[in-house]
Formats: sequence, structure tokens, C-alpha cells
Amino acid sequence: MNHYYQKTCTESIGRFSSSILMVMSLSLVFLPSLNQTWAQKSEAKQSTFQNELRLKDGTTLKGKILEQNDQTIKIKTLLGTLSIPVKNIVKPVIRIKLNDGSIVQGSLLSQSDKSIKVMGIMGLLTIDRANIETFQLDFNAGSSQGSNAAPSNSNKISVVDIETGRRYETAGAAQFENNIEPLIDMFFDPTAYVFNDGDVYISGLSLAYGLTSSSLISVNLVNLVGLNQAERINPNIELKWQPYFKRTNRLEHGMAIGIKAQSQNFNGYTNYSYNANGQRIGQEKIRAIKDVYECDEDSTIGDSPDGNACSTRNFGWQSQLYIAQSVSWLMKRGGRFSLHAGANIELNALNYNDWAGLPSYRAYAGMDLDLSPSVKILGEILYDPNFKSIWTDDEGLGIDFGIVWALTKNFRLLVHTQPYILGLYWRF
Repeated sequence: MNHYYQKTCTESIGRFSSSILMVMSLSLVFLPSLNQTWAQKSEAKQSTFQNELRLKDGTTLKGKILEQNDQTIKIKTLLGTLSIPVKNIVKPVIRIKLNDGSIVQGSLLSQSDKSIKVMGIMGLLTIDRANIETFQLDFNAGSSQGSNAAPSNSNKISVVDIETGRRYETAGAAQFENNIEPLIDMFFDPTAYVFNDGDVYISGLSLAYGLTSSSLISVNLVNLVGLNQAERINPNIELKWQPYFKRTNRLEHGMAIGIKAQSQNFNGYTNYSYNANGQRIGQEKIRAIKDVYECDEDSTIGDSPDGNACSTRNFGWQSQLYIAQSVSWLMKRGGRFSLHAGANIELNALNYNDWAGLPSYRAYAGMDLDLSPSVKILGEILYDPNFKSIWTDDEGLGIDFGIVWALTKNFRLLVHTQPYILGLYWRF
């Protein structure tokens, strides 16, 4: 999105109103979905929490499970590496919600990167993790002898999410958390989060794909086909990589870096000066956010009040490098509160040989808060020398805030205060 000159943006919106509606949907390409994300995280991320084993004599062991089979579980703890007979371990009740909405419940026998084995009234079930949406452990549901009894109806139960190791006071709080993904972007500015491996996000004519559990790729198809200010085919791409991510029971901290590039972007203006005889006597490149006077089709003065200068739009390649960090706290009632911060620097066809004279960069900080499983509020403050508010005409410093509603499981609506005002989002 360009902030160099608001008048130009307004004219472009009027010219391509139907296309802009599709572009508006970009604001949620990288925002959360109601689907459970953590069930498919990589082993590297899973290893950031401790597994917990409860023994029938009341002992609780925490550590990393190294091996397990039908007879023993080998766990690495502060006491050393221990081999625990399965018969001495309290088997918690596991509740699994499948992608089609089915619920499976029984005793957890074993788990691996690809599947989970559950013993229930239907017998032994081996469930592929790819078919699982959410799942929790309940140590209080069964007896101290590891029975398969049905879970208690009490609101005060001990619920543990297998993948994250997070403990919740109620099953409702656990379900709240599992239903809400973290933000991938604050409006148009990235956070440290990425998609899951294989996730596909489609919003309008914008497309994004999770390459791995720590990287994604996206393409703005609206710009690609030329429905932009340049009115030209505009190949573009974004690559985002998350080199660092750490998770505990109550806190997540991550960092991401990325690049954006496109070939036909509006970067500013070339300003021409003329003498009294109408002869061109000079030119300069400008990153205007104030009013400029555009040359007419014959490259003559246009509406300039002094009659000796006019400007033409400058289109060309644009590249951007960014870094972002996110810290997210898991709340006892469910959901999360997150803080995000980042910065980017831009080099383009206009400023590549004089960046100091035509600087382009942005620094920003933002937050988001889950109010319920279907409502999230978010806000951001930024500084960008090429930003101009559509409401106050303030330049440089900007503020944006909005609300995200999950109207259905895979369809969301964003309303916020800066262009574009509305965002539509689908996930598949």
C-alpha cells in the first residue's frame, strides 16, 4: 500500500472501485482463522514445552519424552533419564475434535509426530494428526488408577493442551485458546507469526501459502494482473521466515524477517520546471505527500497556480526488507493478549541512488486482544515519512485500530480506520 500522496490514492480508488474492493481484502490475508493451528506445529516448536507424567503413587514428572512404547516411557528430567513402566502411569482422558466436527474420547496410550493412539469404548483407535482440529488432556477425568471413566462435569478441572503444554482451569478456556490463531499481520505490517505448513489463504484475488511451519509466500493477484495505479502487469511476491520462536505454558515470543518486491509500483513523482516561454529548465524526483500539480497529456503545465511547474507519476520496481517481533500472553480465561513491533526499509526505482534525499521506511508497534472466540480488537501506532492520514491530514505519525469478527468458521470481516476500511477473508 502506498502512502506517498493521498490525492493520488483517492483518484485511483475512484477509477478502480471494483478492483479496490478486492484489494481491501488483503488486510486479512494474514489475520487469524478459527481453525486450530498448533496441532500441526513442527517438532522443533513442540520441544519448547515439558511433557508431564503422573504416576499412581502421586509422583509428577516433567521433562522431555525420549522414547515410548506399550510397556515403558523413557523421559529426560532433572533427575536424569528415567524409564517408567506404563502400568504405573495414570492414563489421562484425551478429548479429540476432528476436522469434521466429530469428538473422540478415551485414554491416551501413546503419541508420535504423525498419530495419536486412544483406547475408548470402541477399542484401540489410531488417529492421524492431520485429521485433528483440537485436543486436550484431562487428568481429573479418570480415577487415580487410570480408568476410562467419563470426565467430571465440574468447572474446575485440569486441562492440558498436548501440543503446547498449556494448562487451563476449565475446558472452556482451553477451547477459547484453540479457536483463535495469532495475527500474521497488523493491518499491512507483519508480526512474527507465520502460517502452518500447507495452509492456503485466499482473500479476494490475493493468495498466500505456508511453505513450511516457519515460512510463507504470498502474491497479490490484483496487482499482478495490472489492476493498480500503474495500470500495468505487476509481478510481485512476499517471502517471510521465522528464524526464532519460543513457547512456554503462558508466553510466546518470536521473530520474523521478510522481503517484499514488485516490478510496477507507484513510487512518487518527477517534478518539471519551466521558464516563461514554456521551455523545460529542470526536473527533480519527489516523494510528495502534499498536493502536487500533474502535467497534462502533452507534458505541459496543468493546474499549477504559478504556471511554471508540474509533475508526472513515477512507476517502477520496489523492494522492502522488514523485521518483526511478537510477544503473546495466554490468558487464564482463554485467548491471548499480544504486543508486536517492527520496522522496514524500502528501496525503489525512485530513491535507489539518493535514499537519504528520498527516504522510505516505517517503524510501528501494535497490540491485539481476544475478547471472545469470535471477536478480536487490534490497534497500531506507526511512523512513516510518506504516510498521510485520510481523516486528519496528519503526516508521518499514524494511528489505526479495528475489530475482527468471525462470521463463520472460515469467513471473517475486518473494520478499521485507515485505508482500506473493510477487509474480507477466507481460509481453506
